[in-house]
Amino acid sequence: MRSHISILFLELYTKKDGYKKVKELLQEENTVLLQSAVEILSFIELSSLQAKETYTLFRELMKTHNSSLDKTILISSNKIKDKHKVFEKILELYALNENLEIKYSLSKILLFNKTKDLNKRWFQACLFSLVNIKNYDKDLLRNIGFILNNILEEKEEYKIIIEYFKQGIKECQLQDHFPTKEFSFFIKNFSLNHKSTFDKFIQELNSSNEKEVKKLASYFTLN
Repeated sequence: MRSHISILFLELYTKKDGYKKVKELLQEENTVLLQSAVEILSFIELSSLQAKETYTLFRELMKTHNSSLDKTILISSNKIKDKHKVFEKILELYALNENLEIKYSLSKILLFNKTKDLNKRWFQACLFSLVNIKNYDKDLLRNIGFILNNILEEKEEYKIIIEYFKQGIKECQLQDHFPTKEFSFFIKNFSLNHKSTFDKFIQELNSSNEKEVKKLASYFTLN
């Protein structure tokens, strides 16, 4: 949702020379003004040259390590990336950020993007950055459960889900901290409505040489 100040600025800066005026706002030190400028840039048309310049400006702003500004840069970059691919790199960089607020923002971006970019580097970087689940709250865990469900529903794909779980085992012993409650919708939908894929999924878990991977199957076969 756009802030009141961003709506006001958007009216002013989407007109002639809007980009130039927004760039001036990016020189401000006030965080609210900076956030508004970053947000506006995701709504105005950018030429290829302006997009490259905006990318550079965003990278500079990221160095301030301001969590509020970081979230705005992340959200705006997600919107701009569909027209200017270079902004995918910003999402990849934020995938390296361990701040839980950033993790939550990344989870929402993956939810809203559905799975159209599932095979793109940025999407997988963000997905596999969300494996340290024992440190996450219930809202973030629910989002992850819905992301996995989207992958299942739209792609009928289970191998990337297994890979996600394997990464979770490496990062946080997922087999001992599996969020059954928060993943309940995903588990139920998978087992009841995607039986053929579910059977292949369970078979692959059970055929693993790693006992930690085999243990995951128990969370999907409990009544």
